[in-house]
Amino acid sequence: MTPANVLPAGPLNVAVLALLALGFVAIAGVLPLGPAALAVPGIAVGVLALTVPRLALALLILSIPFSSWTKVTLGTFDITATDVLVGALALGWLVPGLLGRSIFIARGPTIATALVLLCAMLLSTLTASDLPSAVKEVIKLAEVLVVALYVASTVRTGGDLKFVLFVSLGAAVAESFVGLYQFITGSGPETFQIGPFIRAYGDFSQPNAFAGYLAVILPFGIALSLLRTPDRWPAMVATLIIGAAVLASLSRGAWVGLGLALSIMALIWGAGTRLALAAAGGLAALGLIFGAAGLLPEVITDRVVVVLENFAVFDVRSVEPNPSNFALVERLAHWYAAWGMFEANPITGVGPGNYDQAYEVFQLQGWPESLGHAHNYYLNTLAELGILGFLAFVVFMVSIFVRAGQAIRPSARLGPIYRAAAIAALGAAVTLSTHNAFDNMLVHGIGVQFGIVIGVIELIAAGAAPSSGSSMQQDTPG
Repeated sequence: MTPANVLPAGPLNVAVLALLALGFVAIAGVLPLGPAALAVPGIAVGVLALTVPRLALALLILSIPFSSWTKVTLGTFDITATDVLVGALALGWLVPGLLGRSIFIARGPTIATALVLLCAMLLSTLTASDLPSAVKEVIKLAEVLVVALYVASTVRTGGDLKFVLFVSLGAAVAESFVGLYQFITGSGPETFQIGPFIRAYGDFSQPNAFAGYLAVILPFGIALSLLRTPDRWPAMVATLIIGAAVLASLSRGAWVGLGLALSIMALIWGAGTRLALAAAGGLAALGLIFGAAGLLPEVITDRVVVVLENFAVFDVRSVEPNPSNFALVERLAHWYAAWGMFEANPITGVGPGNYDQAYEVFQLQGWPESLGHAHNYYLNTLAELGILGFLAFVVFMVSIFVRAGQAIRPSARLGPIYRAAAIAALGAAVTLSTHNAFDNMLVHGIGVQFGIVIGVIELIAAGAAPSSGSSMQQDTPG
């Protein structure tokens, strides 16, 4: 990103590049055809990461929504371009810094608590019946940590920050077009049909993950749209497209998460947005009245009613499933199974990523098929990591909210884009944590995107601190 992160010219460093390239070639030569096809372009990406780290970061961000295109299986592990690019990015950051003895690694509460969570997850692998699945979850968290560290350590100017945000918006817009095409043309499986519509699911295989990815990025588009700079116009266009795709997903969890996130952002931003929030509240009240009067499309009112029903908790064993309540009852059945796993393994859980494997033992009668997770990330964490891992995860999420709050107020002196990014990052954390109450949002590379959000929070909070404010170069857009 900055000159210090680029491998300097010199015989020794050129030799290092050559050796790394030869090593990649040798690895690709012994791999099966599928993994080799991913490893060969990885050679070029690795070299780019060492010489042009900004391009490597852009490729990583763009790879997240389309990672399923590049998935190859190596033994029991699925590897995507996103995984390769995280490694290449780390390599391109650490090698030049170590050779030049000038590496800077950011520190902060979110980084520290993520490390604690990683340790708790490693401890829980001791009780996992399926070790490869546990290792996959550990790797996913490690990737989140690496990306957060990279962003927090290397993004030093407003121009760098703007680059990260707009590339993220560009990737989300491209993925939104895929989902909107599916919604408009009705392209998709019958299981995604609600009324006359096919829910948009993009390249994420399911609508909730598609909406969850977009909902993490949408707050940044909205915040950038509110800045009085030329950048607001492309941000507005991107926001409209991404917002339309989230609506097309018909994802209740994303709608609730975004509604809460945008309300909090509006309260923080200024007097104008607080008035807009009040107006939106009035419109929502009118919508409820129209819905009760039967003046809104049934597909919309049904989704809103089901959102409210998702907060109800009852004994699944006393309810007879029918088409209208099946999804809710099925979800609660998986919640009960998760609680049973926790009761049987209260300290370290059944192991990271082992909910699916343990489900057969803890399933409720009449619900033999596992959905793969508990459809509530908090219960899922309690089941898989036990009380130690659950508390570590709660502390991790609380540290993100606290750190975001610490970044918002003093960020104004760094420049408008820093304040906009800090408020949007808080919104992204709110929507992800809310959506996690209905599903598991740390799938399909969404965790890597959230790692970027964590990095943005840390870099702004550190730059806004009195002791380190001078270390961040102000670069007010416009």
